[in-house]
Amino acid sequence: MKRREFLKGIGAGISLTAFLGNSVARAAMLPAMNRSGTLEDVEHIVVFMQENRSFDHYFGQLNGVRGYNDRFPLTLPGGKPVWFQGRMNDPSKYILPFHLNTQKTSAQFIQDLDHSWASQHGAIAGGLMNAWPLNKTDMTMGYFERQDIPGAL
Repeated sequence: MKRREFLKGIGAGISLTAFLGNSVARAAMLPAMNRSGTLEDVEHIVVFMQENRSFDHYFGQLNGVRGYNDRFPLTLPGGKPVWFQGRMNDPSKYILPFHLNTQKTSAQFIQDLDHSWASQHGAIAGGLMNAWPLNKTDMTMGYFERQDIPGAL
Protein backbone atom coordinates (compact mmCIF):
# COMPACT_ATOMS: atom_id res chain seq x y z
CA MET A 1 0.00 0.00 0.00
CA LYS A 2 1.29 3.43 -0.89
CA ARG A 3 1.49 6.23 1.64
CA ARG A 4 -1.14 8.33 -0.15
CA GLU A 5 -3.62 5.40 -0.19
CA PHE A 6 -2.95 4.79 3.50
CA LEU A 7 -3.62 8.44 4.38
CA LYS A 8 -6.82 8.43 2.30
CA GLY A 9 -7.94 5.32 4.16
CA ILE A 10 -7.31 6.97 7.52
CA GLY A 11 -9.31 10.03 6.41
CA ALA A 12 -12.21 7.83 5.30
CA GLY A 13 -12.05 5.94 8.60
CA ILE A 14 -12.22 9.15 10.62
CA SER A 15 -15.15 10.40 8.51
CA LEU A 16 -16.95 7.08 8.90
CA THR A 17 -16.40 7.13 12.67
CA ALA A 18 -17.80 10.68 12.90
CA PHE A 19 -20.78 9.71 10.72
CA LEU A 20 -21.52 6.54 12.69
CA GLY A 21 -21.22 8.42 15.98
CA ASN A 22 -23.99 10.80 14.88
CA SER A 23 -26.08 7.95 13.47
CA VAL A 24 -25.83 5.93 16.65
CA ALA A 25 -26.72 8.96 18.77
CA ARG A 26 -29.79 9.68 16.60
CA ALA A 27 -30.86 6.01 16.71
CA ALA A 28 -30.55 5.94 20.51
CA MET A 29 -32.98 8.86 20.78
CA LEU A 30 -35.71 7.11 18.75
CA PRO A 31 -38.50 5.55 20.80
CA ALA A 32 -38.66 1.75 20.73
CA MET A 33 -41.27 0.17 18.49
CA ASN A 34 -43.76 -1.59 20.67
CA ARG A 35 -46.60 -2.87 18.56
CA SER A 36 -47.68 -5.88 20.60
CA GLY A 37 -45.13 -6.16 23.42
CA THR A 38 -44.46 -9.78 22.44
CA LEU A 39 -41.77 -11.64 20.53
CA GLU A 40 -43.77 -10.86 17.40
CA ASP A 41 -42.19 -7.37 17.54
CA VAL A 42 -38.71 -8.82 16.97
CA GLU A 43 -37.45 -7.98 13.50
CA HIS A 44 -33.75 -8.74 13.81
CA ILE A 45 -31.65 -11.14 15.82
CA VAL A 46 -27.98 -10.37 16.32
CA VAL A 47 -25.79 -13.35 17.06
CA PHE A 48 -22.72 -12.46 19.09
CA MET A 49 -20.28 -15.34 19.04
CA GLN A 50 -17.22 -15.82 21.23
CA GLU A 51 -15.55 -18.83 22.67
CA ASN A 52 -17.29 -19.96 25.89
CA ARG A 53 -14.54 -18.83 28.20
CA SER A 54 -14.44 -15.31 26.79
CA PHE A 55 -18.21 -15.04 26.87
CA ASP A 56 -18.41 -16.15 30.51
CA HIS A 57 -15.45 -13.97 31.52
CA TYR A 58 -16.92 -10.83 29.99
CA PHE A 59 -20.68 -11.35 30.04
CA GLY A 60 -21.31 -14.15 32.55
CA GLN A 61 -22.66 -11.75 35.20
CA LEU A 62 -24.98 -9.65 33.05
CA ASN A 63 -28.73 -9.75 33.64
CA GLY A 64 -30.54 -12.02 31.20
CA VAL A 65 -27.40 -13.96 30.27
CA ARG A 66 -27.17 -17.67 30.87
CA GLY A 67 -23.64 -17.38 32.19
CA TYR A 68 -22.64 -17.63 35.83
CA ASN A 69 -26.10 -16.38 36.80
CA ASP A 70 -27.86 -19.29 35.06
CA ARG A 71 -30.72 -20.51 37.25
CA PHE A 72 -30.71 -23.89 35.52
CA PRO A 73 -27.07 -24.90 35.03
CA LEU A 74 -26.01 -28.30 33.79
CA THR A 75 -26.00 -30.86 36.60
CA LEU A 76 -22.83 -32.88 37.04
CA PRO A 77 -22.76 -36.57 37.95
CA GLY A 78 -23.27 -36.54 41.71
CA GLY A 79 -25.96 -33.83 41.54
CA LYS A 80 -23.86 -30.65 41.87
CA PRO A 81 -24.19 -27.78 39.37
CA VAL A 82 -21.54 -27.49 36.65
CA TRP A 83 -19.93 -24.62 38.59
CA PHE A 84 -18.34 -27.20 40.95
CA GLN A 85 -15.21 -28.03 38.99
CA GLY A 86 -12.31 -30.10 40.32
CA ARG A 87 -9.24 -27.95 41.02
CA MET A 88 -6.24 -28.26 38.74
CA ASN A 89 -3.84 -29.42 41.46
CA ASP A 90 -6.39 -31.36 43.52
CA PRO A 91 -9.43 -32.67 41.60
CA SER A 92 -11.02 -33.85 44.88
CA LYS A 93 -11.45 -30.17 45.90
CA TYR A 94 -13.81 -27.85 44.05
CA ILE A 95 -13.27 -24.42 42.58
CA LEU A 96 -16.33 -22.25 41.97
CA PRO A 97 -16.61 -19.20 39.70
CA PHE A 98 -14.72 -16.25 41.17
CA HIS A 99 -14.45 -12.53 40.46
CA LEU A 100 -11.33 -11.39 38.59
CA ASN A 101 -11.12 -8.05 40.39
CA THR A 102 -9.12 -5.67 38.19
CA GLN A 103 -9.46 -2.85 40.74
CA LYS A 104 -7.19 -4.70 43.18
CA THR A 105 -5.23 -7.12 40.97
CA SER A 106 -3.75 -7.39 37.47
CA ALA A 107 -6.51 -9.81 36.44
CA GLN A 108 -6.81 -8.33 32.94
CA PHE A 109 -3.34 -9.70 32.23
CA ILE A 110 -4.03 -13.37 32.91
CA GLN A 111 -2.32 -15.80 30.57
CA ASP A 112 -4.29 -17.23 27.69
CA LEU A 113 -5.35 -20.80 28.34
CA ASP A 114 -4.38 -23.81 26.28
CA HIS A 115 -6.53 -24.07 23.13
CA SER A 116 -5.12 -27.32 21.83
CA TRP A 117 -7.39 -30.10 20.61
CA ALA A 118 -6.44 -32.30 23.59
CA SER A 119 -7.17 -29.67 26.25
CA GLN A 120 -10.44 -28.59 24.61
CA HIS A 121 -11.75 -32.15 24.44
CA GLY A 122 -10.36 -32.94 27.87
CA ALA A 123 -12.28 -29.99 29.36
CA ILE A 124 -15.51 -30.98 27.61
CA ALA A 125 -15.02 -34.49 29.05
CA GLY A 126 -17.32 -36.31 26.68
CA GLY A 127 -20.13 -33.80 27.28
CA LEU A 128 -19.94 -33.82 31.08
CA MET A 129 -18.28 -30.37 31.01
CA ASN A 130 -16.62 -31.09 34.34
CA ALA A 131 -12.90 -30.90 33.62
CA TRP A 132 -12.19 -27.27 32.71
CA PRO A 133 -9.69 -26.39 35.47
CA LEU A 134 -8.05 -29.81 35.12
CA ASN A 135 -7.30 -29.08 31.46
CA LYS A 136 -7.06 -25.27 31.41
CA THR A 137 -5.99 -24.09 34.93
CA ASP A 138 -8.19 -22.78 37.73
CA MET A 139 -8.32 -19.36 36.01
CA THR A 140 -10.94 -20.73 33.64
CA MET A 141 -13.47 -20.23 36.45
CA GLY A 142 -12.84 -16.47 36.75
CA TYR A 143 -15.18 -13.74 35.54
CA PHE A 144 -15.16 -9.96 35.19
CA GLU A 145 -17.82 -7.51 36.31
CA ARG A 146 -18.77 -4.34 34.45
CA GLN A 147 -16.40 -2.12 36.47
CA ASP A 148 -13.47 -4.40 35.55
CA ILE A 149 -13.74 -3.75 31.82
CA PRO A 150 -12.70 -0.27 30.65
CA GLY A 151 -15.20 1.24 28.25
CA ALA A 152 -17.96 -1.25 29.12
CA LEU A 153 -21.45 0.09 28.50
